[in-house]
Amino acid sequence: MTFYYCLFLLEAGLGLFYYKFKFMGEMKMPNENMKRQGEYVRLSESVVNSDRWSLLEEKIVSFEEDELLTPRQRKVLFTLFCALRTEYDAIIHDYYNNKYTSRSLLAWRARNLLEINTWCRFCCEDVKNADLLFKWAAEDQLELEAKMEKWAEATNHLATMSERIERVRQDVANQAEKHGVSDLAANYKSPLAAAETIGFEQDFKIHNKILSKFAHPTPMLLFSEELDDGMPKRAFYFFSQGCLFFYDAFFRLERLFVNIEMGELEIKSQNSK
Repeated sequence: MTFYYCLFLLEAGLGLFYYKFKFMGEMKMPNENMKRQGEYVRLSESVVNSDRWSLLEEKIVSFEEDELLTPRQRKVLFTLFCALRTEYDAIIHDYYNNKYTSRSLLAWRARNLLEINTWCRFCCEDVKNADLLFKWAAEDQLELEAKMEKWAEATNHLATMSERIERVRQDVANQAEKHGVSDLAANYKSPLAAAETIGFEQDFKIHNKILSKFAHPTPMLLFSEELDDGMPKRAFYFFSQGCLFFYDAFFRLERLFVNIEMGELEIKSQNSK
């Protein structure tokens, strides 16, 4: 299946914005947005209301010793798989059942699903990227400790924090070594860095920008006003986009394991432990 990102319309209190997201089907005019967004929701429901989810879960778990997928790669893919469902269940709850929900909360949930979608794309594009993501997780923690150390030095708290910082660093190094990962650096890699390597940069940037404008108390959000029934429409927009990111990520994982089953996946990272 090929995915295309269609044209959609985002009405904001400060103006009228048009953005483009390629997905299944032909390019549609903005007045068909609600119909298309409803299709995104139905696509996500087709996964959770069938046996597709449980079947894929079983495949991921059972491929631990397969020659086409190392245990470390399987661990990364299963972690993404679980995170994907957690965030999907959260946006479902917040849209349907949370009486305190807001456009910011739904935008934040959708942005989380966008980031998980990007990591899934990254790993499904080339399964050896799962090894990189595993390494980046350790380096992400080291980058945080480096920032903490710098702050502690600047605020005269280093004496009380240095022991904890070094302990965390050692724990990270030990866990990484246990899984065959070395040469760590305190270097955070963002979803954008992954998107750039797989040709998803422009789509990621615009969707991340839109969602971030509403997920945070930006000046635009603080001083914008919803017109007519804008709040329900915007809430459904964020919700449906989250459903789209969920389905797209699931489909890519599902297709990856179909290819593995059929022996159509090139053996990657044979030295990974």
